[in-house]
Amino acid sequence: MLSEGKAVGFEAWVDSKEDKIRLNEYQVTHHLAQGEKSAYVECYLETIDQPLRIQISRLPTLEDRRDIKVSTHIDGNLLRAKAWLGGEVSCRWDKIVQESATGEEGFITSSLHFTPLPSTDDPTKVTFSPNVLTTLGTIEIILQVGSYRANRRKGQSVSSAITSGNRVVDEKERKLPYAISARNDKKYDLPMLMHYTFTPVSTGSRLYRFLFKYRPRPSLIHLGIIESETQEPEKPFTPPTPQTSLKRKLPPFTTEIDLEDKEDQVVGSQRQAQRIRYLEERIKILSSSQKETLEAAMENGEVIDMTSEDDI
Repeated sequence: MLSEGKAVGFEAWVDSKEDKIRLNEYQVTHHLAQGEKSAYVECYLETIDQPLRIQISRLPTLEDRRDIKVSTHIDGNLLRAKAWLGGEVSCRWDKIVQESATGEEGFITSSLHFTPLPSTDDPTKVTFSPNVLTTLGTIEIILQVGSYRANRRKGQSVSSAITSGNRVVDEKERKLPYAISARNDKKYDLPMLMHYTFTPVSTGSRLYRFLFKYRPRPSLIHLGIIESETQEPEKPFTPPTPQTSLKRKLPPFTTEIDLEDKEDQVVGSQRQAQRIRYLEERIKILSSSQKETLEAAMENGEVIDMTSEDDI
């Protein structure tokens, strides 16, 4: 999705970590700022059965290169806030890093997955409260403008905890069959990173928000977001990217052509091709005739003038 208004120049999307293909977006809607609430754009996102990545980038046309604090929330919980410095083009979340839960020292890294949610009709087994369901099934990216100052010390930074199990919703309250969980845990040697101190331009100010409401395809059809299995997703235009910037495939450029003009072009091309073939055949015939005449004259010792009337 692309930002609009005063925050124009940003693009956020979710794609597959394996094949880098973007997830389908439907009903992209832009909302203006109201009071203290920042402007934002939202869409429905079709889930996949693969590890996912969350990304945001500055477009080449963006002139404002101030530092930005980027906070990503998954299902209403803060995943991680990143320092997006003015000189950096993009920002990405493709894994989470947490302390090992097995009792061993160290850290683990996990990939993000869309996961079906189990439900029950037994109230004693429900682990989700109804108010949590309002943010379940959402990915939210919040941009806040300010400035970062590097600290002298370095440290290790981990993501907020995302549980991968024991999440059960009430069958009566169940509206969203999916959530995002952490899978494929691997041991991870967490590096020491530079710490930054963020100072916003104004307290509590937000520049823009991107809101993805992810659903499996059957749910999108049931909600009327997709009319049929063959409906194509919305593909908003993305400005061309210079070769020195992000290396992503651009959407195909299409243009409308009047059918009558197209037919005239086809007929004209056919006539031109026929004319060229005719002239080529005439040249072959004349060349062959001149060659035979010249050979006969050489045998008889005659002198032949090969200059045509057009050359005089």
